Amino acid sequence: MMADGSGKPPDKSVVIGPLKLTDYTRKERWLVTLLCTKEGTGRGVPDGCRIRVFKSQTATLLAGRPFGRTSDKIRLSLLLHDYVITPRNAINVESFKSIHGKPKLAVTFHSNEDDVLARYRYEELVFKDQSEKSTSHVGKLERILRQGPYKDMHTFIVEIIPHQTIPEGPAGVSIFPTHISIAKRFTTEENSKKKLVKTSRKLKMKRLPLVVTLTNVKSYCSLSVGFRFDTSQKAYFFKCCRKDGEDMSDLMSNLLMTSRGVLKRPDTAGSTEPTYVNEWEARRCELDIHGGIKLNVGVFAAKPEPGQPWVLYFFIDRQGASLHSLKQRFPAAVEMVCPSRAFQMVDDLSINVDLPDGWSTINVVKEVPKTDFSALEDPFIHDICIQHENHDKKQFHGRIYIRQGLSETLRITLNVITNFSLYERVGKKRAEEPLYDLVPATRGRSEPTGDTPIWLRQFSERRQLWEKLDTYNLFGNDWRLFAEKIGLDYQAIVTIENHSRARDSRETSPTELVLREWERGRTAVPVSEDALVRILHDMGRPDIIQDMRLQVPELADFRVEATTPDTIHVTWEPTSDDVTHYTIEMAPADGSAPCHRRQENCRSLVFRDLNPDTVYDICIQPAIQRVTGEWINITAKTEQACTELQLPMTRHCH
Repeated sequence: MMADGSGKPPDKSVVIGPLKLTDYTRKERWLVTLLCTKEGTGRGVPDGCRIRVFKSQTATLLAGRPFGRTSDKIRLSLLLHDYVITPRNAINVESFKSIHGKPKLAVTFHSNEDDVLARYRYEELVFKDQSEKSTSHVGKLERILRQGPYKDMHTFIVEIIPHQTIPEGPAGVSIFPTHISIAKRFTTEENSKKKLVKTSRKLKMKRLPLVVTLTNVKSYCSLSVGFRFDTSQKAYFFKCCRKDGEDMSDLMSNLLMTSRGVLKRPDTAGSTEPTYVNEWEARRCELDIHGGIKLNVGVFAAKPEPGQPWVLYFFIDRQGASLHSLKQRFPAAVEMVCPSRAFQMVDDLSINVDLPDGWSTINVVKEVPKTDFSALEDPFIHDICIQHENHDKKQFHGRIYIRQGLSETLRITLNVITNFSLYERVGKKRAEEPLYDLVPATRGRSEPTGDTPIWLRQFSERRQLWEKLDTYNLFGNDWRLFAEKIGLDYQAIVTIENHSRARDSRETSPTELVLREWERGRTAVPVSEDALVRILHDMGRPDIIQDMRLQVPELADFRVEATTPDTIHVTWEPTSDDVTHYTIEMAPADGSAPCHRRQENCRSLVFRDLNPDTVYDICIQPAIQRVTGEWINITAKTEQACTELQLPMTRHCH
């Protein structure tokens, strides 16, 4: 089938061959010659490449006579396939050598209407030169493709992490201006042959290559061990070296920013789905979410030994279940590494581990469907085995991310923080002596300086914080979570927990002990008022922010910009860009109509379809997440409607 219907190929065509073709899509092998035409041959496709595959005459080759080196000597009756590859349907191109050293080229692209068979989702073709000396054919084909449809392709070598819906192992991630493709690597002839067998065995797996358009990429996250990106259907995790990850992160950021700049904002009018703004909203349990399951999540572990494997026991259990009973399922020496906290599950879970340099794990990702928790009788436990590879590295700060579905905000972060140097002197301490040395309660606080926040200088402010955080909270947002959020060593949390339970320490607040460690500089987050506000927001404690007046949403200006007989235009300016949204109420001043209430995150609003010559009361309340400010009220009056049109008099002459 010839795409243009002419008897002769175009003059600008390039003949390449003979080549051995292995068609992995159709499980066929041919000796072929290619006729390549650049720039789409009148199709209007920039950087396109038309490739026509002709069956070679083996007898001619054996006789030593030259095969059709020019396009006018090719017999059109031997046409096997007619392809057009463009930057939009290109998937991957990779050059490699066979086990005998012969150059090969793997070309993968989506099928199109010009394929004479048109029965396959994608084409996967491997071309090989006839001999080691004749290397110009594969090289010529590669140059044509890389200067054409694959010109803007950036390929990164990655490792597909196990336990996903795509086959594990080495792969190539190719990033195009419009899409991302993940394809298995053709490193040797043996790998190429195994590909057919391996993909056919895993019936539940998605076969590679996998192509995702950039418009379908919901988020991209660079991790210390690799990267992940989420689509509207699934999340995918890959390992790669740090340098490749940084280059890929920059490339993805630029492409996503460009692709999303032309997208229209989706219409969310009438949507009843809940909106989450921080971690607390992702696990808030005072309000039921439709279809949600109330659960608790945390981490147990034994004391780590430098240079030895360290197992973290990540658990999910029913809300309100006894932690003491749960602890009996683990070895006797385990401790609570991450304090238990509550969350409400509304979608499938994806558990991802991010470790610092010097440590590694094969348990990077775990995906659990929501149906597994519908009738949870026994707790769900996921073992994470961590290897201490670099003994010079002592400070450990790992993170466990629990994401629900594909939402960027439905995510919980558990921080595992400790210093491995603590455990090098275990043999020098008595069994009952804690590993972590707290600031002695008798020493008290250090003298305040000018840089010390006001709430730390005043005893009344500190006491108010004690009263809020000391009380045990079912949802887990008490002093324990506060200590984790500021980056306190988990051994310090264990020591404070044991110290607060002792009989002789009733007058010592655990929150006060945490504050002393924070002032002492033994945390990952430096002490500041901004850090306190950010952490309390993340914990879901706006009550503390509001009661201590740590953050007060205010407006610098609120005024009427313009009025018409049926509209009122109001504008306002906040004193800080931290304000996240505004609650606005409007009603006739005489009470003749009900109050209209709405939430906005803009700084200007036009009320329409109003009554003429009517006075309206308009109120606005700024808010920073769930911390609300004072109501501000103004009055505005619509203009009087023009009921009579005055026409000029015209004098008629008879």
